[in-house]
Amino acid sequence: MLVGGDQSMGVIQSMVVGVKKIVKHDWLFIFLFGMCLIGRSTADQPVTLLADHFPSYEFASPNGQALGFDSEVIQLVFKRMQVPLTFEFQPWKRVVAQVKQGLVAGMFSCALTEKRKEYVYYSDPISTATQGVVVSRFYDGPSIHTLKDLHNVQVASISGYAANSYLEQEGIEFISISHISHGFPMLSHKRFDALFLSLEAGRYMAYEAGMASSLKFIPLQDIRSRQYHVCFSKLWPNAEALMIQFNEALRQIIASGEYQRIHEKYQ
Repeated sequence: MLVGGDQSMGVIQSMVVGVKKIVKHDWLFIFLFGMCLIGRSTADQPVTLLADHFPSYEFASPNGQALGFDSEVIQLVFKRMQVPLTFEFQPWKRVVAQVKQGLVAGMFSCALTEKRKEYVYYSDPISTATQGVVVSRFYDGPSIHTLKDLHNVQVASISGYAANSYLEQEGIEFISISHISHGFPMLSHKRFDALFLSLEAGRYMAYEAGMASSLKFIPLQDIRSRQYHVCFSKLWPNAEALMIQFNEALRQIIASGEYQRIHEKYQ
């Protein structure tokens, strides 16, 4: 039963004193106390996480159902946490802006960057990505094996993606695409030579569009596989405790084999 006003504050203060007596480690205190507050704050309102259209990691079906292996893993984790959850799909730059302002609890699937560390807590990794380029099957331009080879071709990438930092650090100019769904149509119309993208996403989208046989997928040998996370806004109430609880439930579904079964559905 929820309580309010001065009585509510008295209950919380009593909880703090009681938990501190039995908990010696600060991180464990944050976790246990945060769990109490999470239970209170989510009783009436679910946690909302934002994402962009990014198959096969996450995407919305025609009837609005959230699909993709990251979507399904996160849903299962929150179910184990017994915390209600909703997803919303928006363009990535808008997603990042709202999380940065603390308007929602968090976003996924996001890569680790030093700049984002300023305003989010990163969960344990939920998936990985192989960075590369997608080109036409009939591409006959300069050979592409490493990032530096992209100096010799016309490249495009999705606006706001963390992976763009590789291009920027290498001094590679690129066409900025507002949304991932525009990438393959523009490539097929020869607006550029190569689309810089996670190859997992590229292969799935090409297969869904019936274009897989007309494209080539080239991994860049000098970029290591990257990890994706759920990013919890530091301005969201009890975000650190929510992240700790998420990580524990994620480890449980990995150990149970449920994580692997979800990923196998999209292979």
